[in-house]
Amino acid sequence: MCIGKRIGQRPARARGRSEDARSTASVRLRLIAALVLLGALALAPPAYAETATPGAALFDSSTALYVAVGDSVTRCCTTDGANLYPDRLFTYYQSALGVTALSNRGVSGEDSGSLRSGGQLAAALADIDSPSDTRAVTIDIGGNDRFACRAIDGTWIWGSSVCPFRANFAATLADLKAALDADPGPEAFIAMAYYNPASGLGPPGEPDYDQALLGTDHAIGCTSAVGPEVGLNDVIFQEAGRVGASVADPYAAFKAGGQGLMADSLHPNEAGHAAIAAAFEAPSAGCASPPSDTTPPETAIASGPVAGAITKDRTPTFAFTATESPASFQCAVDGGANFACASPQTLAPLADGHHSFSVRALDAAKNDDPTPATRGFTIDTVAPRTRMVKEPRHRTHDRHVRFGFRSSEPGSTFQCKLDRRRFRSCHSPHGTRRLSLRSHRFLVRAIDRAGNIDRTAAKREFRVFPRGRG
Repeated sequence: MCIGKRIGQRPARARGRSEDARSTASVRLRLIAALVLLGALALAPPAYAETATPGAALFDSSTALYVAVGDSVTRCCTTDGANLYPDRLFTYYQSALGVTALSNRGVSGEDSGSLRSGGQLAAALADIDSPSDTRAVTIDIGGNDRFACRAIDGTWIWGSSVCPFRANFAATLADLKAALDADPGPEAFIAMAYYNPASGLGPPGEPDYDQALLGTDHAIGCTSAVGPEVGLNDVIFQEAGRVGASVADPYAAFKAGGQGLMADSLHPNEAGHAAIAAAFEAPSAGCASPPSDTTPPETAIASGPVAGAITKDRTPTFAFTATESPASFQCAVDGGANFACASPQTLAPLADGHHSFSVRALDAAKNDDPTPATRGFTIDTVAPRTRMVKEPRHRTHDRHVRFGFRSSEPGSTFQCKLDRRRFRSCHSPHGTRRLSLRSHRFLVRAIDRAGNIDRTAAKREFRVFPRGRG
């Protein structure tokens, strides 16, 4: 009898060889996967430490940290998203400073104000204050401030509340320096001066950027705080010098490399990031003697009772501004002692009569405005009295009557009311429309310049009769 094999059944020897082959292939695949994973780990860029919770302790005491702060230059634009200048500096600081971790806190689109208010600075300070040992902090900021800070002629509007870059940058450097002073061990603290993104393009873009970065004298200056000769990079060198920070200046490298270092009209490519990293690796000193601020701010009252106003508000509120930011303020009432105040400022209750309010600004260097902004005004909470000076008889045949009236306070206005109608503006003398043959009631009230209304309006009641009667 012939015994056939079931469909799909293999001889025992054949099954053994097949299982051995599968086992060998599986080992080979696992080995290849492990090698690929090891290679990826070896080539991967340093991980960024990102958090939306400023103050979170991301790094322990075994971490030697490098913190990068800045705008889109910290984030853009290489082909693979890696090899940005913070990545390159991380590799450099690993060997030069023993750094083991990078926290890139840069935010695209950031300017000097949003860096302070938007969370980036708070996160960077939390990194520095963590148990780690911070070894390096770098900052690039200011490129986006040019949109608000440059006048039509291309110069910067330094010393104006319109352009708070210097004050913001100085405050940020001071905050970072204070955190680094509290951190153990020495640190590299470096600010970046800006490159010309139009290098190699010629006019009009290249010389316009040159003036924006270096001022009209096309050189870094340490003696002038304001003026057309002061550009963005001048301020960066000056304020860095004030806190003892160094300055990475890639300007010359980009002028030499031109558009070969640019990925787009604003951001560097990989070669540009390499040039920036090289500038950080060999920084310059900031200004040894940065200019002192001896220019006082100017103060203006933006809202509140206008000069010469009469108001019934016993607690008026004033808003005010200064030409420098940040600034503090001192206020005074009726020539009394100055007291610290902030805009808007609501005054304590004042008595009726004439009063004055003055406010002066103090800038970060404690220069105070020698000519405080002042407003004189009068408080009047007493309502005027209204009286009739001309009125119809109680019984009259006139169907068109006239009234005359006065107020106890000059400059008052009046509101009149006939019968059940509402009060409406009127003036003396006041004539009525044709009246019906019946009883009528007329009221008039004065409103003074402070807005006080006579609550006991003057009134006259009368009756109109047909002629031949009454």
